Amino acid sequence: MSIADLNRILIFLLYLPICLLVYKRLFPRLSPICRRLAIFILAAQLLVIAISTAVQHRNNLTGWLWHLDREANIPSTLASTQLALIGAVALLTSWRSKSRTIWQRLFYAAFGLIFIHLARDEFFLFHEGGLRWQVPFALFGAGVALATALSAYRLPRGLRVWHATILAGLAMGGTGALALDVFQFSEQCSATLFFTGRCEIYVLEETLEFLGMWLALVGALGLFSAAAPSSSRWRLIYLVPALWIITHHIPYLITLTEYLSRPASSSVALADDDVRLQIYRLEREDASVSLQFFALPRSWHHYTGVGYSLHLVDQVSGISYAGVDASGRRNHRLPYWIAKREYIYKQWLEFDIPPDTARNRALWLVLTTWRKQNGEFPSLEIEHSDYPLLGGNQVIVGELVLEAAGGPQQDNPIAFFEPGIVLERAEFPQRGRSGESLPFGFEWRSAEAVEQDLVQFLHLGHEASGEWLVFDQPPLGARLPSRLWYQGLADGEDWQAPLPADMAPGPYAVYTGLYRVSDRERLRASAADGTPYTDNRVPIGSLTIGESDW
Repeated sequence: MSIADLNRILIFLLYLPICLLVYKRLFPRLSPICRRLAIFILAAQLLVIAISTAVQHRNNLTGWLWHLDREANIPSTLASTQLALIGAVALLTSWRSKSRTIWQRLFYAAFGLIFIHLARDEFFLFHEGGLRWQVPFALFGAGVALATALSAYRLPRGLRVWHATILAGLAMGGTGALALDVFQFSEQCSATLFFTGRCEIYVLEETLEFLGMWLALVGALGLFSAAAPSSSRWRLIYLVPALWIITHHIPYLITLTEYLSRPASSSVALADDDVRLQIYRLEREDASVSLQFFALPRSWHHYTGVGYSLHLVDQVSGISYAGVDASGRRNHRLPYWIAKREYIYKQWLEFDIPPDTARNRALWLVLTTWRKQNGEFPSLEIEHSDYPLLGGNQVIVGELVLEAAGGPQQDNPIAFFEPGIVLERAEFPQRGRSGESLPFGFEWRSAEAVEQDLVQFLHLGHEASGEWLVFDQPPLGARLPSRLWYQGLADGEDWQAPLPADMAPGPYAVYTGLYRVSDRERLRASAADGTPYTDNRVPIGSLTIGESDW
């Protein structure tokens, strides 16, 4: 006998006696509206289970769409909708049970809210963010069952049957959701007929959950039938499944649209390709930064415990000025079939930039991916990245600079460089000695965003011999590369030029200028009156070098 045949027999043996008992003993007590709703949900269950068992071993879209143990598909949507119906009916019962005590009405309201939460959890899998969710869920279910039993103590005998029905449904659903879920990962399963290299008891597990929650729904509908007289206006309850399905699929539809229409994204592969990231949007507002990306783990288990840290780091000092640490989101998930059997989770990180963050300094946005294990948070190694790496486990996803207020413009600037760069000040001693460091100070202003790396050269030409001493460095040092210069920048840099000990004494002409890193071509330079400088080299004065003991 195949496992599929065994499952069909067990499902038949489960549904037949329970449905006959409900039909004969409970259905006559339901209002016509509630009876039709219960029959509709039961028929939907049977249809879903029948199709699922027929296609359960297919590995294509159809197999996923009807799989009983997958999320965001037809069975999981029905399960979530059934739980939401229980919650909605319980809330309506609390509203209409005006003859009941305040405690009983509060119980119905709390019961309804609990099932609304369970319905959302069934759909979005909030509880599976932890590895040991079964124990708190079992305690929680036992508490709900105890409250259900106690609330029936002072009810009329005719109403206690509905509480008993709810308790039976909770017990059956709990057996499937907890006992069989744990059993399928145990060694004992290998000794049963459900083991074929792996334990395939999930069909029975999900069937028990479906049938148990249907019994709980019948119990809730029975209480509602007793509290609310039959009226055509209660047909509005038929809208609950449709509204629930539409509203809870909207996040998936939005995420799907964003994924399919996302801009060109860059990829980061982590930990032997267990998780891949597709980063597609980095945004900066006036005082905040946000990063949006999709996480694509190979399976649900590969995403367990994964989290992210995004920090604003000084490129020179390594100081982190701000950041955010967050566990990976499991909601807004897309079906795995969209990306060749990978799960797709939409992620976003956001933090505010403190007002005291240093200005006019190059800052990196550094992303670290980690996994929580036994109270520790080890970083995941990076296998491949389209972004620059910072060590073996950090990715530089962007860089920025916080603008500073510029001072007044100088009346007599020294030189103009294309595109829109002005050298306003150049100061240095008129005399120096060989072997010492000579201080130079420069003031720069930018009328346009530069968006390219530039290097400032400083040439000292010996007037007698024609020999040249050359110094190169970024115009504002490593703290602010010119690719980050913005419109309105006004800043200066003091740097030291180490003179060699054997430097020839005598007068030297001093020149400076800028060249591009990409092609090493000098930027066009001109005086304040527009006269171009020869060789795009700006004369800024002269100095005299003496002997070291001068």
